[in-house]
Amino acid sequence: MPDRRLDDLRSEVWRVMALGQRLHPNAWQMPSMCDQWTVSDVFAHLAADFVRYAEWLGEALKGNFEPPFEREALAADNAMILERYVGISGPERLEEFEQAANDYLVALELIDTDMPQGNPLGTITVGEQVVWATVECAIHGWDVARAIHIEWAPPESLDRLVEVWLQRRPEPLDDTVDSWSAILMASGREV
Repeated sequence: MPDRRLDDLRSEVWRVMALGQRLHPNAWQMPSMCDQWTVSDVFAHLAADFVRYAEWLGEALKGNFEPPFEREALAADNAMILERYVGISGPERLEEFEQAANDYLVALELIDTDMPQGNPLGTITVGEQVVWATVECAIHGWDVARAIHIEWAPPESLDRLVEVWLQRRPEPLDDTVDSWSAILMASGREV
């Protein structure tokens, strides 16, 4: 039986790709809603994320399920990753995101999503990692869309995303707002 979480991820990846393909040339250097990142930086981050996800999956296939680094090191790792994209244009960063995301999705097609793997949150399943990748796409899609004044609807898989968030993330979700706003707020966004 196909894992709906893979379809959820495909849907968000395609949505973010379509958003990137619609950007006008001046949009790439605009500040995004992600603190201190331009729109171009968001796509570099997403490209690097999907490269990371594939690496973590590769480690799991070798039997290594240990976290790749501590969660507290995530911000420093993200900053280091962005340095790799200095001198690479926004459209090229979008292409790298598209390639990395598609490679990851292809790799997932033959993987048991119940297999354990490492993540900065600890040892999780591949299926949970797929949900985190979906969350990452949805949030960063919002970061870009909001910066360029385009509406960004919550992901169709929001209920599944909230379920995994509540199981794994230490940041609580505000129950006085809708679930999507709560996720955005818990991830540091001003809604």
